[in-house]
Amino acid sequence: MPKKNQTDALIKQLSGEWTPVEPIAHPLRRFCPWLVFSIIYVVAIVYFIGLRPDMGSKMYDSIFIFEMILVFTTGLFSAVSAAYMCVPDMRGAKWLKHVSFTLIGVFFVWTLTMWGGQGFAMPDQLWAHCVPKGVMIAFLPVAALIYMAKGGSTTQPVLMGTLSIASVAALAYMGLRTTCMSDELGYIFFFHVLPFLVIGTVLGAVARKIFRW
Repeated sequence: MPKKNQTDALIKQLSGEWTPVEPIAHPLRRFCPWLVFSIIYVVAIVYFIGLRPDMGSKMYDSIFIFEMILVFTTGLFSAVSAAYMCVPDMRGAKWLKHVSFTLIGVFFVWTLTMWGGQGFAMPDQLWAHCVPKGVMIAFLPVAALIYMAKGGSTTQPVLMGTLSIASVAALAYMGLRTTCMSDELGYIFFFHVLPFLVIGTVLGAVARKIFRW
């Protein structure tokens, strides 16, 4: 039998029981609908809860504006990185995850710096004031992001799960900061940040079971 016929026969034998599948969509085509949905959803929830009464003056607060820009940029890069991690080689864009973790690090360093200047005061407020709102803001975006990620073929499930939570936590953080009156860093850490650190730790622990081929 000619060599070409032997090769064709071997290919047919190996792939005889396979069925055609659609190739995975480009990460940005998967990410953009999630981003649009998440922004609309968070804006709707913030409108439902109501903006903090001093939001007008906060728009002239350079520290607050820097904080919002840093958090939004961190969430944006984290979500894009998670989308690219749905592809085993990240389409050659492995630098995205390094940028994401750098921005996360910058956020925590900035927070520590602010603590050094302002102290770590804890106001006398109930945890129930913000934690349920944060869960409400984050619930659908994180569910949609996990669903999107499960449709891929990641080789970095723990990192992808971590960045998925980071991206949604950023949206929830912005929602809470624009609705909650407290600017005390202790309160912000315990009730705006810590719940998502806990959720991220849990998701990271089970990521290999959730995000598998």
